[in-house]
Amino acid sequence: MGRGGKLADLVVLDADPTADIRNSEKVHRVMLGGRLYDPMTMDEVVTGERRRAAYWWEGKR
Repeated sequence: MGRGGKLADLVVLDADPTADIRNSEKVHRVMLGGRLYDPMTMDEVVTGERRRAAYWWEGKR
């Protein structure tokens, strides 16, 4: 089953975007497929310990 073009199932913000639209940039966690990720590293947190694999241009991580 496809994701319908979604990049995330859920985004947890640190501040209320209805108070200031710039708060939509203050991402605390990202959920995809029931797993929580750190938005800065995209390593899995809370739900597991998986680390994001390096992209080809980054070399080994």
